[in-house]
Amino acid sequence: MPNWAKATDWNALKVVMQKCYPASTDTQQFTYQEFLRLVCKPSHQEITSVTEWSKYLNKYLAMTHYLVRHTCLSELEQRRYLLESLSNTLHHEVTAHLRLVNPTRDPEEVEEVNKIDEAISYCL
Repeated sequence: MPNWAKATDWNALKVVMQKCYPASTDTQQFTYQEFLRLVCKPSHQEITSVTEWSKYLNKYLAMTHYLVRHTCLSELEQRRYLLESLSNTLHHEVTAHLRLVNPTRDPEEVEEVNKIDEAISYCL
């Protein structure tokens, strides 16, 4: 998180932290149905750039952190849905990359969100 070092005062630091952790405020509320609509949409279209991925991931994290905090979604479901929301091509590339990075990884285990993000950024 290099931007936090650039914050000159408390208010600037709060803005940086809220950008990095969008679910840190409850200003926006989400329903499980809205979440499912978001998850279904990208699987039909190919994410082709890191910019598109970052936009999607920020929205995804805002929704899932809210739903996890309000016990509408588990952390395991959060990770599983993130992988399932990818197009088939990108999903295969990401899982292959995760296997390459950690060959002893259990294929049934779902990686943490930050590892999935790193793999997707690498594949794009």
